Amino acid sequence: MRRLAAIMFTDMVGYSALTQRNEALALELLSEHRTILRPYFDKHEGTEIETAGDSFFVEFNSAVEATNCAIEIQEALHKRNETEQADRKIMIRIGIHIGDVVHMDKHVHGDGVNIAARLEPKAQAGGICISEDVARQIRNKVPYSISKHSEEKLKNISMPMEVYRIDLPWLAPLPKVKSKVSPGRRKLIAGLSVAVVLVVVLLLIVKNQRVLASPQNKYRLAVLPFKNISNNQEDEYFADGMTEELISSISKIGGLNVIARTSTMKYKQTSKDISQIGQELSVGTVLEGSVRKIANKARISVQLIDASNQENLWSMDFDRELSDIFTIQSEIATSIAKELKVRLVQSEREQLDKSLTNNVTAYQEYLIGKHNLNQRTSGSIQSALTHFEKSIQEDPLFALPYTQIAYCYTLIGVAGYGNLPRPLVESKAKAAVHKALELDSTLAEAHAALGYIKFRIDWDWKGAEESLQRAIELTRALWGF
Repeated sequence: MRRLAAIMFTDMVGYSALTQRNEALALELLSEHRTILRPYFDKHEGTEIETAGDSFFVEFNSAVEATNCAIEIQEALHKRNETEQADRKIMIRIGIHIGDVVHMDKHVHGDGVNIAARLEPKAQAGGICISEDVARQIRNKVPYSISKHSEEKLKNISMPMEVYRIDLPWLAPLPKVKSKVSPGRRKLIAGLSVAVVLVVVLLLIVKNQRVLASPQNKYRLAVLPFKNISNNQEDEYFADGMTEELISSISKIGGLNVIARTSTMKYKQTSKDISQIGQELSVGTVLEGSVRKIANKARISVQLIDASNQENLWSMDFDRELSDIFTIQSEIATSIAKELKVRLVQSEREQLDKSLTNNVTAYQEYLIGKHNLNQRTSGSIQSALTHFEKSIQEDPLFALPYTQIAYCYTLIGVAGYGNLPRPLVESKAKAAVHKALELDSTLAEAHAALGYIKFRIDWDWKGAEESLQRAIELTRALWGF
């Protein structure tokens, strides 16, 4: 059921760090935080959709009710914190948006949800960020003024958005807008400013012999090629496959920008340190790891590292059956989001929890096929086809191998990687990609493969753009062919 609703997301500030320092205190404050917030949801007729750790996802019937609820919550917490020691303060951020949402079972989906989730981290500790749509509806209907916070390009939202905040009295004021200047003087000032900036930049380039860069964004992440530490070097395919699949999994998280495989595979045999790699890729966070495969079991070790100082942010060892491989990938992606304080919306959780096959042999054949496909020779592509077909024989409902078969036949038909008749390979490529979409219409890889076929075979530029755009909406780390 689709309807218009106001969506609120809340999140405790510093909860993860407190958990590491003093877990008992963190759990005590978490419980108190929930006790304080929930009566205000009820008072303003809010429906609690989801509680994930230290956060709330709440739906309201109006933007005014949602905003008044948020204000009263922040007022109550501010009053409480005035008499508490620093380590016992409860600070939260709140984001609110109003828009179309879709109710499916017990879950709520849609841009209204996604935008509210992206607004919450923009708020100051103890503050409330709202969208322009909310600001327009609540103006003169809430007890505090509203100020424009910034214009933001929110992840997975096509157009930049005007972000506003509620001017709560305990928050630091936003920078004031400078007084107006006459057009002639403005042009003179602008010209002089540009000239000064250019001179400074040129001097710095000459002096330092490098382009200055701002501190790297921690939400921009690279997954380095995993090391194969198995006794059998033929298991290299499994290490490469884990790297690719983790890139795909993590890229489903809207709050993260993940570097594509083609940009990171060059570091497979590198001696460069994490700081240097981070600078070259312009990333703030790096994930590296190793795999040891023994029969139908695997030990996977991962480390999440701050590229600016090479500090280990999080690490974990997984000793599991190969049949649990999708669960491992989901756990790693979720742990990264938690460590970097990125909120997962319900649709992202569902994508991460999706198990595409439970057949270990089918999955291994798929990974071997991918490994061969990436070698990009006529022989390797033929070998890849064989393994993808074996994967489908093991599990005909496994959608991913069909997407890769589509790529194989397209490369054979239009890129010179084989000598099969073009009408035959075109037919096989299209049949494979349509089968993948039939099995899973939300599979980003399938939409990307369809876009590639429309581009390379059909020369349907508009159709290719639409399919590739759909793939990008589903995941941000699809690598080009």
